[in-house]
Amino acid sequence: MSSAYIVIFRKRIENFSAEYFGISYNRFCRILEMLVNDKYIKGLTVQDNGEPTEFDKKPYTRFLLIADDITITVKGLQFLAENTMLAKTYNTIKNVKDLIK
Repeated sequence: MSSAYIVIFRKRIENFSAEYFGISYNRFCRILEMLVNDKYIKGLTVQDNGEPTEFDKKPYTRFLLIADDITITVKGLQFLAENTMLAKTYNTIKNVKDLIK
């Protein structure tokens, strides 16, 4: 599904779509589902309609995203903080390594 996006309060969220991240819509939905299940974000329901059957209409949409005031949780903020620091440390070490070469 190439025109997939999330709608909150009847407004499209720009730069938050499978296309923006360069991945398939199914992968995008699975990642969001993992973030919800692991309690990194809340306010989003990922409905998995399963594999299509011969009775389903074409085109078939396996996943439906239902948004209701999506927010990042404390656990999600901690994850971002830890990984941001890790990324900065990695980039610093990489830059030092490049200078030494």
